[in-house]
Amino acid sequence: PEVFAAKVEAEMAHLRGGQTTLTEAEVQRVSRHFVDPQYKALSDQHAELAALDALHPGFARWRQRNVLAHKKPGYIAVTLSLKPTGVAPGDLTDKQLDAVADLA
Repeated sequence: PEVFAAKVEAEMAHLRGGQTTLTEAEVQRVSRHFVDPQYKALSDQHAELAALDALHPGFARWRQRNVLAHKKPGYIAVTLSLKPTGVAPGDLTDKQLDAVADLA
């Protein structure tokens, strides 16, 4: 493992600052091609979620592991795993994608 780690670090040192480095100027250039969605003004205080956490410890654990803060107050980002136990991660099936669409 140490030899592999050293090779990875050497390659990263070689690439750092090179033509594949993402610069702030490039981020700004690409950002001009996108418009932020019209977010609603929402509170980031969710008393009902705290109450659910207290009633359902499993839900609280799921939220702790799968819900992340969003850049906009009142919004969250949710990670959904559709990978069944014992199956290698990979592409979604059509049925899994339909299930995600149904959640939206």
